[in-house]
Amino acid sequence: MLFKENLKAVLLGTGIFRLRQVMLPRSVLILAYHSVSADREGQADYINRGITTDAERFEEQMHILRNEYNPVTLDEIAECLKGTRSLPSRSVAVTFDDGFADNYHIAAPIMEKYDIRGTVYLTVDAIQRQELPWFCRVFFLFQQGKVQKIILTDSETGRTWNLGEPTENREAFVFYSYPCTKLVGQELRDYV
Repeated sequence: MLFKENLKAVLLGTGIFRLRQVMLPRSVLILAYHSVSADREGQADYINRGITTDAERFEEQMHILRNEYNPVTLDEIAECLKGTRSLPSRSVAVTFDDGFADNYHIAAPIMEKYDIRGTVYLTVDAIQRQELPWFCRVFFLFQQGKVQKIILTDSETGRTWNLGEPTENREAFVFYSYPCTKLVGQELRDYV
């Protein structure tokens, strides 16, 4: 124990930790959220629970972020990368993918309470069409297939999946979702 205390005193006295802060580049953590919900189960048919954060847990995270870290915006990060601004240590930015309405109705008031600003990436096409994004619609179809225990046969490969079986449902979901990642516009809508 005495050795560790002496070593610590020597290291602190040398200023090596201050040198480390100067020499190593600063890093920024970016927290990427999708959906923040007070009712994860109620929306589980069209938004995968894996991308949904419970509102209470989100508030706990924002509380920790405010008290133990330094919230920054993506604009501030961009200024840092350009060399026109420096960021404090333990900088963290908050982003939301897909632009679900709960980002505005649930997450924004929580963030405002803790004076944290974030960035929301909108799925503009879904907003213009007033429909859920393609991945939510496909997810919904496979959730319904699970409930109704549908047997799905792919017309091109002849492969058959029992959508009532979780493993087969997941395999089919991935199989049919993958082409969606490469399609846009009307082709994507037709495929879905």
